[in-house]
Amino acid sequence: MGLKDLFKKGSSQGKDARLEAKLLRICKEVADKKSHFWELNDFKLSPTFQILKNGPDEEKIEAVAVLTHQTGKKHLWKSAKINTNELGSVYSTISKDLITALLRAKINYTEVGLTDQMNLFRRYVSKAYFFPEWPVSYLVKQMQYHVRANGLSNSLQAYLEDMLTWPEIEKESASGYGSDMQKVQVRIREILKGGSGKSEAVSVITLSEEDAFGKAVNTLTSSLVQEQQSAWSNLLDHFIKATSSKPTKKWLTRSKELVSALGAKVYKTSVAELLEAASALKVQTDTHTDSYRGREFTYNTHFFIEAKNSQILKGMVWSLVQFHDSATLGLLGTLAERSFKKIPDVGPAMAAVGNASIYVLANSKGLEGVSHLSRLKLKVTQNNTKKLIQKYLDEASDKRGVSGEEIEEISIPDFGLKGGQKTVAFDDYSLTLTLTGVGKTTLVWTKPDGQSQKSVPAFVKQSEKWKKLLSKVKADAKQMQKYSTAQRDRIERMFILGRKWEYPHFMQYYIDHGLVGTVGRKLIWQLTSEGKSTLALYQDGGNWIDREGNLVAVTDATEVMLWHPIQASSDEVLAWRQHLEQLEWSQPLKQAYREVYLLTDAELNTRTYSNRMAAHLLKQHQLNALAGIRNWKYTLLGGFDNGMEDSTVSIQLPTYGLRAEFWINEVFIEGAMTEAGIWEFVATDQVKFVNAQEEAVELVDVPALVLSEIMRDVDLFVGVASVGNDPAWPDSG
Repeated sequence: MGLKDLFKKGSSQGKDARLEAKLLRICKEVADKKSHFWELNDFKLSPTFQILKNGPDEEKIEAVAVLTHQTGKKHLWKSAKINTNELGSVYSTISKDLITALLRAKINYTEVGLTDQMNLFRRYVSKAYFFPEWPVSYLVKQMQYHVRANGLSNSLQAYLEDMLTWPEIEKESASGYGSDMQKVQVRIREILKGGSGKSEAVSVITLSEEDAFGKAVNTLTSSLVQEQQSAWSNLLDHFIKATSSKPTKKWLTRSKELVSALGAKVYKTSVAELLEAASALKVQTDTHTDSYRGREFTYNTHFFIEAKNSQILKGMVWSLVQFHDSATLGLLGTLAERSFKKIPDVGPAMAAVGNASIYVLANSKGLEGVSHLSRLKLKVTQNNTKKLIQKYLDEASDKRGVSGEEIEEISIPDFGLKGGQKTVAFDDYSLTLTLTGVGKTTLVWTKPDGQSQKSVPAFVKQSEKWKKLLSKVKADAKQMQKYSTAQRDRIERMFILGRKWEYPHFMQYYIDHGLVGTVGRKLIWQLTSEGKSTLALYQDGGNWIDREGNLVAVTDATEVMLWHPIQASSDEVLAWRQHLEQLEWSQPLKQAYREVYLLTDAELNTRTYSNRMAAHLLKQHQLNALAGIRNWKYTLLGGFDNGMEDSTVSIQLPTYGLRAEFWINEVFIEGAMTEAGIWEFVATDQVKFVNAQEEAVELVDVPALVLSEIMRDVDLFVGVASVGNDPAWPDSG
């Protein structure tokens, strides 16, 4: 008897009636032992289910069909004269779980039985987006079992190819509930490829062209010969399975096999272009107008990358864990940075892709990946991402037996620079790349006669060899710009960390280093030998000179610290400023001209807190962004039910056993709330310090340098995020 015969008029007699009674008994046995609806899928509690599960396949096939039909029609309890408020509602709740439980194990379906059951699933949906509520993926798995045992017939092949065009499958992305239609697509394609002689007939996945990444992938695959298309088809089918937080060993092994089938060199070249397209994606914002009860309102929607495209991109990134070259790691560093840039009211643009990039960088050989993580830690603002990066940095430092600060120092690439400059030969021409300042580089051509030239020589444009080398130099220039900015920011953190170096280590990583030295050689350092401290600048000749021009003697035992102006008198600070002006030096970060915040009389009176930055109105999202950049932690205040009335912007100071807190209060202004329910504005309150015991510390006991740097950050938050900086604020109501 076929499945269709089960539902003819009068079929619920004899054997079929007994089956329905058995299914109802399963529901009752589970319901009698569980009181909550979310517990009603524990079929181990049902002796009747165990009998059915271990019984003949024919009965299980009929049970799946009966459950589907009766659930779809929702009339089983009516025919059985059962109160719908009791067992009938239980049956309705768990029937699909029961179908899933039966389909999990292999069942010997016929081909007709499989297609009839799939059609039955499709029959009982009112809208295409309800289709995933059926265990479609498990039924497709049964199809896979059938094909492995019996081969792929022409009729089943045609049915599966048609399935791929169904709106229920073609239009669905990863489902938050029920079957994942992306996985269903992949499994169908695997069945088609697994059929004898059928793999070439399976087309490459077509990505959505709503974003430039999808367009780039489609353009690439459509331009390939059939053999390469087949290889890319397998790769894309594999990438779409990248659904977990980290790749499994099995996933990575298969990925390596698929890349090898295409050719590692060819693959890397193609992926480089695709990652560049992904890194260049822009947010598309659309404004919509709607009305409700006579009131018109507007709202924005934001689009960055289509969901399936993002998942494929994530898998593509994972596949690069087998490569450790500078070009690949540089592309991943850029992609990670773009991925974590925020979209208003949404969050990071591609958090999953960003995390995948971080994973690959952390698992690369050598220290270059670590250097990218160190740079990203200073760029991202999300606290959970910072924690993830720090976790990987800690693992890298533990592996090498060095501190967290040291691993960041020793991992920084020098790009082959000497004194911030390097020259690359192009036949009898040369190209000089110079790091002229933080985030700034220049490229200057030199002709054989020694004269400079601005434009690219004609022979370079006409040669693939020289064009490739020029592209590498330009890529280095971009990376140098990013790294120099990150190192400037990292060194600035040394003020509050109170870091000290032994002289040989300091020279290697802060003065002689090709890239970091461009920052370090412009700063004032405190050199301590035999208990005597002197402030000095490093001169190009290799000597240390104080502000009066005297040579400062150093040994390997000399201890080095970054000088902070709060450690000197105002006269000495002024003298250093004048000395820098005479040298015509512009420091890469504020040091001699750094703002200093001293304890005030009012703060001596309040003792444990400061009101210096209180009673300001700030733009909350701008405050949040600034806090992340400066390594502070903050949670946005919202108007939802569990929203807090106040919060703190805080930063841990482990060197001193303290935590600094800047208190923030919510401000209720009608209409001043984002679509996500977050207040647009907040008010500032006190600044305080607490120790490890959560006790407030008197400000007079806080080191002067720490107090100054904390107040400097808070002043930055207030100065930049204040509504007073918005000329349109008075008109905002």
